[in-house]
Amino acid sequence: MVAAANTDVVASRYEALESASVAFSGIGEELHVAGDLLKSHRLLAAALLVNLASELTSGIVMLLRSTREYPAGTLLRQLFEIEYLAFQAYADPSQLEKWYGADPVALRRQFTPQAMRKALGGVFCDQEYWHHCEVGGHPHPRARMLLRKYASRLSPDAFLLPDSVQHVRRLWTSIRLLMPQLDGGDGILDRHAKGLTSALANWERVENPRVLACDGIDG
Repeated sequence: MVAAANTDVVASRYEALESASVAFSGIGEELHVAGDLLKSHRLLAAALLVNLASELTSGIVMLLRSTREYPAGTLLRQLFEIEYLAFQAYADPSQLEKWYGADPVALRRQFTPQAMRKALGGVFCDQEYWHHCEVGGHPHPRARMLLRKYASRLSPDAFLLPDSVQHVRRLWTSIRLLMPQLDGGDGILDRHAKGLTSALANWERVENPRVLACDGIDG
């Protein structure tokens, strides 16, 4: 039986996404409170970033469970930009304040997906982002991949669900590396990491190795 048809594997994918939404929400809430108390733009920026990740992940889960893969794909494309920002932030936490306080011109110049990929030196693949823009972003003929009305040997969730978990796992890596660099971040991370860490470990244990290898980093 292929992994996509294995109910245990599918359940582990949903568990990972749902656990991520919960963990991100808890982390974001604590960062927001700390940022307000300390008047820290860095903490407030991190809080906003992680809260956005929570909302997007939760939305992806709800849409996938209701077999609305195309809008789920549009949210996943947005999650890419959260990934880029989080990666930038852990590599250089000062980027958080720059993003948080940027005016529209600076946002367009420094924080568009293309600008961030370039600044990160090719860690993230252009083609990966372009593919997601085609199937779940701008109106494009390839979007039919995510529509059940178009006959296909493979249902859209069979590839969109594991792909979503891959991106959440990548994002979680950046968040885990960022948190110890923030005031009080170690404690916040400790309070909210357990469920997601366990869910991802379970997913990695049961997932098809070929799926695990397709993480999209460096092409």
